[in-house]
Amino acid sequence: MGCSCSKGEKYPIKVPGSNTSIYIRTKEGYSIPVKFYNLSKEFTILYCHSASEDFKSACDWVEKTLIPLDLVNVLVFEYFANTDTSEYINESCIYSDCEAILWFFTDTLRLSKRKIILYGKCIGAGVGLFLSERYPDIAGLIMQSSLTYSLRTNYSFKLSFPREFYPTSEVLKKIQCPIMFIHGKSDTVTGMRFIKEYYEVLRNPNKLFVPIEGSHDLESSNVIQYIKDFLGKNDYKMNPNFIT
Repeated sequence: MGCSCSKGEKYPIKVPGSNTSIYIRTKEGYSIPVKFYNLSKEFTILYCHSASEDFKSACDWVEKTLIPLDLVNVLVFEYFANTDTSEYINESCIYSDCEAILWFFTDTLRLSKRKIILYGKCIGAGVGLFLSERYPDIAGLIMQSSLTYSLRTNYSFKLSFPREFYPTSEVLKKIQCPIMFIHGKSDTVTGMRFIKEYYEVLRNPNKLFVPIEGSHDLESSNVIQYIKDFLGKNDYKMNPNFIT
């Protein structure tokens, strides 16, 4: 199953409102919560949370870290595999999640994919990578504490994401948008050498590798300046002084 936004499909929403949680329905018939923080900015971050977060904690992190920057709108969503109703899940669920979220962006919010910045942590970094490969006109990609397919069992989650949600040399070479890797120097889940290899295979000149103090679950205070630097550039071109 691919991930695309079909103009013919309708995904009804419930409880609409600005800066409030709403539910969007996927084409498979289940609903996932989303929250759109509308700051009336030109660009919007799609935040793909980590395995250690749920929808509430992801929203809390966004409100603490990204919203005070006052640089972008933010959209948070939950994976169906992480909801209380996800008794019968399979790999197709994550594809449907992606399809519904992109539909919500383009058909409900009327936003161009060129105005979307993908920010993923841990398993969420794989979701961001998956979407940026399929939609090369995405504005930017931030991958924090990324995983590798061989190390996918090192974290606890209801669903092992498909292989294509993990970085490979083939996929990374296709990424055209500005991209930033943020990774803890003491990360024992995914070693730093893997991230260096990812960075080195990128053909994209607008790339940034940020190794910082910390483990897999990085403190917000350690990453916020790099996020601000990335978001503060309207053309999303990397400052070469930060590349290591």
